Amino acid sequence: MKNKKKEVFSSKKSILKKVTDLDSTETKLKWKWWIISSLITLCLIELLSPVIYQKQTRTAFSRSRIQSQIGELTHANNFANLKTQKEYMGIHVLHPYQGYVKNKEVKKFANEYGMIGGQPILKKSQDNFNIVITGGSVALHFFNHSKDYLIGLLKQSPKFQNKNIQFVSLALEGFKQPQQLMSLNYFQFLGAEYDAVINLDGYNDLVLPYSENSQNNVFPFFPRSWQYYSSKSLNTEAVAQLGKINVIKHKQISKANFFSSSPLNLSNFCLTLWGLQNKKLESEIIIESKKLDEIYRKSKPSGFQALGPQINYKTNADLFKKIIDAWAQASLQMKLITEGQGGKYFHFLQPNQYFPNSKKLSPDENEIANIYSIPKEQGLKKMDYYNANTVKSLYSRLIKKGKEIQNKDNVFFTDLTKVFHDVEETVYIDQCCHINKQGNNILAQKIANTILSSFLNLQETINSVSY
Repeated sequence: MKNKKKEVFSSKKSILKKVTDLDSTETKLKWKWWIISSLITLCLIELLSPVIYQKQTRTAFSRSRIQSQIGELTHANNFANLKTQKEYMGIHVLHPYQGYVKNKEVKKFANEYGMIGGQPILKKSQDNFNIVITGGSVALHFFNHSKDYLIGLLKQSPKFQNKNIQFVSLALEGFKQPQQLMSLNYFQFLGAEYDAVINLDGYNDLVLPYSENSQNNVFPFFPRSWQYYSSKSLNTEAVAQLGKINVIKHKQISKANFFSSSPLNLSNFCLTLWGLQNKKLESEIIIESKKLDEIYRKSKPSGFQALGPQINYKTNADLFKKIIDAWAQASLQMKLITEGQGGKYFHFLQPNQYFPNSKKLSPDENEIANIYSIPKEQGLKKMDYYNANTVKSLYSRLIKKGKEIQNKDNVFFTDLTKVFHDVEETVYIDQCCHINKQGNNILAQKIANTILSSFLNLQETINSVSY
């Protein structure tokens, strides 16, 4: 009887073990199936994300372009803590001679003078070769991306291989003449000594005096946004609108910082998610900025401090003639003060994607250049926000004027508008004028060749570099 009980117990134990083993096997199979299904789903999401991106944005998906856009946002704004900014000018402060500079209290990259990079007051010596660049954001981005590359190109020449090449920047976003001229003059007054002055400009100088200043009854040659910066009393509606724009910008920067880290910036899905969110935020910034302009137009900022001299130009053609003449005159004055100190001045007209026949735009560039328009439901007039029409119709006059001061006044002027003519890859990264690292390195080759040709009095060519 006992043996029978043992056999029954053993049999039950065996059955229970089999059931347990079966359950365990089924559980393992479920987990394996879940893991495989999840991996397949993730792979499908990764594969389908570019398709969704292209369908939603009408723009070809490009990992490198989106990663570059994230990098631009995080690099330019990583240390600008918008949450703590109480001043309405944000990361800028008023400057008595330059218009505005970076607020070093909230911009870590800014030096003691409110500029980006190393201390701009350099002294000449037998062992040093001092270079300074002026201009707007394109010049600043060139400095950030290709400073070391340009130095390396120059050091390929026996003329500079044993020199300590020091390269500093007086360029800032939104700068336009005469801010380049005033900056150079100011720092030379403070004791700076430059062997070579690079002025890379043109776009801001042509479009901003008309699209921002003149349209708001502000003297064309005052700094951009001067009616906001200089106002003695703030429009309460405008303050609220500025706050709204700042909130959106902070959200944009925060998202870029989050997605900039690996492995998020390697995932098609994450890049797509960021790209779609960022395009929505950029569109919101454009719309809210346009509303801010309309608030100021309605409020009609008054007073000499905000508006400056009220010169009535009979036609837009008269205004643009004055703008282009002033741009050339500022360049000539920069030449004179540079040479007065024993240096050489080089004026480069920056390229722009809207200038006809200057580059065959890649699919990405073509879509980027035409992607934004103000939605009708916003109740705003459609606008040429990035001044494409102005560039198309008037940029050639900058070339003509530059050649005129070259022939008449010996200004070392170089037209860079066709520098990307034979480049098929994507170079332009946004709807305005900015270019990626490859594009900046191509500019550096041309700029280095120009400097070498001048200092060596021969056509020294730098070997092309593969990217």
